[in-house]
Amino acid sequence: MGRRANSRSRESSGSPHVRSYCCRRDRRSGSACDTSRKISEASSAPSGARMTSLLMRLAVNCVRRWTWLYTWRMPPAFRETRRAEIESDLWECQCDAAEDDGVGSTLHVLCRLLIGIPDDLGWRVEQAAAAGTLTQRSIALSARVAGAALCICALWVIHADASRRRPATVVAGPAAVFDQDIEGIMTTPAGHVRHSAGRRLPLLTAGIVATVGVSMLPHLAAQSPPRAANGRGLAASPVLVAQNTAQPSDITLDAAARAEVIDGALKALNEAYVFPEVAKKMEEAIRARQRRKEYDGITSGRRFAQLLTEHLRAVSHDLHLGVNFIQQGPPPPPPAPGGAQTLEERQRTIAGRQNFGFARVERLAGNIGYVDIRGFMGPALAGETATAAMTFLASTDAVIFDMRQNGGGDPTMVAFITSYLFGPRSVHLNDFYSRPTNETRPSWTLPYVPGRRLTNKDVYVLTSSRTFSGAEEFTYNLKHLKRATVVGETTGGGAHTVAGRRINNQFAINVPSGRPINAVTKTNWEGVGVEPDVKVSADNALKAAHLMALEKQQQALPPDAPGLRNEVTVTIQSLREELGALAPSVAIADSVKAVPASKASEDFESGTLANWQIDQTGAGSWFSYTNGKTPPDPSRSDPNFPFEVPDPPQGKFAAVTDENGPGRRILYRDITLDGRYLLRLTVFYVNVGTFSAATISSRNTISDEPQYRIDLVSASAPVDSVAKEHVLANIFQAHPGDPPRLPPTEVTFDLSPWAGQTIRLRFAAADNQGPLHAGVDNIRFERREP
Repeated sequence: MGRRANSRSRESSGSPHVRSYCCRRDRRSGSACDTSRKISEASSAPSGARMTSLLMRLAVNCVRRWTWLYTWRMPPAFRETRRAEIESDLWECQCDAAEDDGVGSTLHVLCRLLIGIPDDLGWRVEQAAAAGTLTQRSIALSARVAGAALCICALWVIHADASRRRPATVVAGPAAVFDQDIEGIMTTPAGHVRHSAGRRLPLLTAGIVATVGVSMLPHLAAQSPPRAANGRGLAASPVLVAQNTAQPSDITLDAAARAEVIDGALKALNEAYVFPEVAKKMEEAIRARQRRKEYDGITSGRRFAQLLTEHLRAVSHDLHLGVNFIQQGPPPPPPAPGGAQTLEERQRTIAGRQNFGFARVERLAGNIGYVDIRGFMGPALAGETATAAMTFLASTDAVIFDMRQNGGGDPTMVAFITSYLFGPRSVHLNDFYSRPTNETRPSWTLPYVPGRRLTNKDVYVLTSSRTFSGAEEFTYNLKHLKRATVVGETTGGGAHTVAGRRINNQFAINVPSGRPINAVTKTNWEGVGVEPDVKVSADNALKAAHLMALEKQQQALPPDAPGLRNEVTVTIQSLREELGALAPSVAIADSVKAVPASKASEDFESGTLANWQIDQTGAGSWFSYTNGKTPPDPSRSDPNFPFEVPDPPQGKFAAVTDENGPGRRILYRDITLDGRYLLRLTVFYVNVGTFSAATISSRNTISDEPQYRIDLVSASAPVDSVAKEHVLANIFQAHPGDPPRLPPTEVTFDLSPWAGQTIRLRFAAADNQGPLHAGVDNIRFERREP
């Protein structure tokens, strides 16, 4: 059925980070988005939904049958989306029919069907070509020509004297059944539709069959992967989930293919990237590399996508931006007995296996609520689970939201959960700007939420360097609205909304096309992340927040709760002991305070790293060890590589990294230089792999090769940053070609240029190839004469 001129685009809505705003397709009040439409249908079905006019029923079922025909054997994602759109249009027409005598709306449906047939056939060919199952451009033209012929035939058949078209009085069944039998309607007694049009129905049927056959035959013959001019099969689209042939893990690119990907990626960025001027800079940078023939030797599709992503991010510093090489997955299992699931049902099934993003909801000791959310799925999918979680937490005394492993999701769910933490009066959270539409839409808390609100409870949000996107929005909103205490690490720094775009059959690009503007700060967290109120390692964030909540709760416990008071007291003591034995300071909030250099010398002879902060991603950590051949933590050590480093250079203990897999490990301390100082320390390492000069960053893929570096960093910088504006000085760094083992070596560095400032001394090691044991000992700050 032809679509209205002002209907929404057929392109995919892209990433779940993109905010959807529900409006009817003709811009009137109501909703035409799939979820909202179904809710509206369920709650207040239009009075004309059962259509007392037989002619209207006939028109609607003709549209449904035609839609079934021209979407037949299309990839499931295209087919289900198209059918849902048509159902949305039909539902609106039924609403309109309830407001008039039904004749005008019926004619409107028929006219839209006939006029839209060429466009529908053209759409089928275009989508098939996009999916990689059809490449002949001439087919689109032939489909439209065939469609036009069918229009002429159908218009002649439908033509009849208006006086002979009597309204129908018989209802054969609900209009919502997609495959309703039209023949049963056509044979309705009493001659309700036995007029001139009915006598011409065989001709119409023959015309439809012939035209559909002519227009679709080339497409049906093209279901096997088509051949390129060079004879190699073209890779299929990932939406062709029913494909039975195994797809290669990679493809070989030639110069033309590389140029096509570059042109498509840059075109998408120039059209939709949130900052046009940055898009131009990215284009200039990529074109310059192209002119220098930097891409000429890249034949791997996967490697080419990775390289383009790195080069685009080097200019934009946008971690949402990425070029993706698409690999066809295995075919799905056959549908269960009873018929295949709809697209929405499959989405719900997959989301349900993840419990809609809610990994854990529980009561911690001392009646502190805890919820671990791994992703924000839309309220249409996760609303019931979110409501159940909030209801469970309603009787606790404080709530801890764990965002440490949350990479983002749907902003509408962010607003939904946030609404539980405020009263019924709406609170302005953000304004979302979209470059493609040049519109800015506000986001508010909801005046109504199911169940009880948590307005009077203390809230803590746990973060890590992996907290990203929608999870950062949740954290950022609550922090700047003074509604929560953020505990943990600086977050990843991704604020932009994203839309996915296809480049060709093997490549797609995620284009950040919008950005939030916080109602309080008038900016966002893009590129900088969300700074925690209390800095501790991600591993210790839950213990720290739990302790803070209990210490505050202890002061307000009523005298008639001896059992709870005892539970709180015992838990506080236990948490203090645990935190004291780990890297962060027991004092929690005081742990981030800088220590004067005159008191900062630490040779680790205490046997712990309690005066130091640890930030780690992946396997392993920093440890204090006593014997060069004994793993400090066997559970985090590689059993295939004996832990063997030099004996501690001085005394009994030293600090060293250990791991059983890829990871990034940072040991650091903030120090106030209350004078002119000379830094002395002893450095050593044992490395199985080879060193590289890649950056140590939790926001990028861990480098393929190991490295170890020691830096002076600004105390306010992200702990893992290697940006020039953050690194004050590089004291030591392993380089490619360095020997695999460095014996204890003393390093001396003059800190006089930073006298009177607070700096951060950082030891960072990362590896993804083999065990790297990085060590340091005998750190001393020696005051120099003025």
